[in-house]
Amino acid sequence: MKLGQVFQVGIVTDNLENMVKEFEKFGLKDWEKIDFGPDTIPGMTINDEPGDMTFKGAMCKHGNMEIELIEPVSDSIFKDWLNEHGPGIHHLAFKPEDGYETFMKDFRANGYKSLIDVFDGKKTCGFSYLDTFSHLGFYIEVHKTLPENGES
Repeated sequence: MKLGQVFQVGIVTDNLENMVKEFEKFGLKDWEKIDFGPDTIPGMTINDEPGDMTFKGAMCKHGNMEIELIEPVSDSIFKDWLNEHGPGIHHLAFKPEDGYETFMKDFRANGYKSLIDVFDGKKTCGFSYLDTFSHLGFYIEVHKTLPENGES
């Protein structure tokens, strides 16, 4: 299991607009805001069962990194995080070095589980949130394709 390029830091917040304003004070501008739900992230599985969730998102590119801000609207791993830990870093997103399929096969073979899987979305053709909290203190998100360049 080799994580490749990290390209995103995901931060959960209870107030998206206020968090965007705070980041803008540090010069991070040009936020893309998107309301996420079943229409933007269809075909989702949660703990290997069909499911969905709704949240407000804002993304900002900063160098080779993307900052993703998430305000949960419905029950979700984001809302659970906010209730248990408060606002803060929720996940780091990677494109696995040996490809998504190989990484996920090895990940599951080592006894880990996926929390969320999506294979048809607005920004990517596949990603999973992985249950790494007890080992790393945050979740890992792995992508099949990087959103900005269409690699697979």
